[in-house]
Amino acid sequence: MNTWPGIEAAGSFDVFYRSFGDIAKFTFNNYPLIAVVWNIFLLGISCLLMFLLEKVFKNYGLKTVYQKVRLAGLIFLWIIFFPNTAYIITDIRHIAGSCELNHYRACLDGVPVLTFFYLYSLVGVFSFIYFLEAMRKFLLKFLDVKKVIWFVNLLIPLSALGVLLGLIERWNSWQLFLAPQQILMSAVSYFTDSFKFFVLLIFSLFLYTLYYLGRYFLENHPAVKSNKKSKK
Repeated sequence: MNTWPGIEAAGSFDVFYRSFGDIAKFTFNNYPLIAVVWNIFLLGISCLLMFLLEKVFKNYGLKTVYQKVRLAGLIFLWIIFFPNTAYIITDIRHIAGSCELNHYRACLDGVPVLTFFYLYSLVGVFSFIYFLEAMRKFLLKFLDVKKVIWFVNLLIPLSALGVLLGLIERWNSWQLFLAPQQILMSAVSYFTDSFKFFVLLIFSLFLYTLYYLGRYFLENHPAVKSNKKSKK
């Protein structure tokens, strides 16, 4: 049985960057630095799609079937790439085994590693909260509150599944168009395998907590409140 089906399928990023020996040599605690650039690029795609959604809706609205289908297509693309925000959070795992503890039970050599991966993971935390909140506010422009709540609460475990498909199965977002059947089989395994389902459940709960705590902070922070009052 293939442990990482996504690596051997068409469009694998792992195979792509490893095919360039010089690029793969630049690592930080065995983490390829090209992956940092790539993950930030994927965040940029989510940002661009969010911008296009706002622009298309503002300029064309939802009067015709074509306009509705176009907007739905952009939202679908955004959903595909959105899990990349939460995926960055998981890269903090690379601090494991960064160095051995000295006689003071401290890891001085690992301070740069800790700093880098904690800050890098924070990019994922803020991106996940910000983009999901931006989508929620966008959908409220043409959907009722109940439908938007359902969308957000279904998207969070779906995003958790997307992260696990990338983290464990090594699938990439765009491979959904290249190997849809294989990805579907990998996704189904998270509902048929009890341990995988447990992992999915725990990670979903983590993302729920992260989003709702972040949203509460954003809505109740003094700076945000004062900004809302000034707009009124």
